[in-house]
Amino acid sequence: MGITQAILRLRADYARDFGLSPAGINGGECMNFAADIARKGFGEDIWGDDLDYDYFWSEDMQAFGFWFAQSFMSIHCFIMYEGKFYDSETPQGCDYADDLPCYQRNIDMLYEDM
Repeated sequence: MGITQAILRLRADYARDFGLSPAGINGGECMNFAADIARKGFGEDIWGDDLDYDYFWSEDMQAFGFWFAQSFMSIHCFIMYEGKFYDSETPQGCDYADDLPCYQRNIDMLYEDM
């Protein structure tokens, strides 16, 4: 079983056991979900502000400036595995952490406030 299957199965467990959608998992249970996946042998669970700013965040995120982005990054815990980023909404993974839907929703709100 690969990481995508592991995420899909665990998502189903969270839906059954806690009544949570994938977005709901990312709205408060992301740290538990990421830790559960990491315990299955798929990478490590990591908070966004633990990542190297210049390497793992897209140019769009870097445009906000380091100090602002650093505080924003800490809102989500996800899985880093084989050079990609995963969470309950992104079982196929993505190339930059801020491509995860949890961050995208919040980035959209930041642009609305500008």
